Amino acid sequence: MRSQVSEVLHFNEHDSVIAFNYLNDYNDLADFYRNGKSFPTEIAAATGATLASIHQATFNCEKYRNFMAEYCHDCFLDRPSYAMRSLDRFSPEIFGQIPADALKFFILYQRYDSLGGAIAELIASAKPCCTIHNDLKSNFGPTQVFPVKSTGEA
Repeated sequence: MRSQVSEVLHFNEHDSVIAFNYLNDYNDLADFYRNGKSFPTEIAAATGATLASIHQATFNCEKYRNFMAEYCHDCFLDRPSYAMRSLDRFSPEIFGQIPADALKFFILYQRYDSLGGAIAELIASAKPCCTIHNDLKSNFGPTQVFPVKSTGEA
């Protein structure tokens, strides 16, 4: 896994943030998509495969569990209540940003208290079992899993 993750520069225990060394020969994935207007499936496949290998390497691994227990003992205590609060409060702007199926979910969530209760129960019963990227976006940093070389084409 070390070959797929760059050097750790800093770990902020309180906010659960790890800062990695940014590699010079890699591009931000969002910039690559925006500038190249190309969406190769190989990038999605490589990203998924790399994340899967990290999940697999850390799944139910005592070494990682002990690390998280030592350095992040209270990092995730507020996650369930935050998740529930975020479902209860969303702004009108969100309607133009989420797909129709997500809107249908919010309608059901607001209509049926039992759905909110089931989600709260699910969140409360969740037990961390592997390392994950908590907020994966296309601009999450260097594209460490798929080096992007300029071809000189516009």
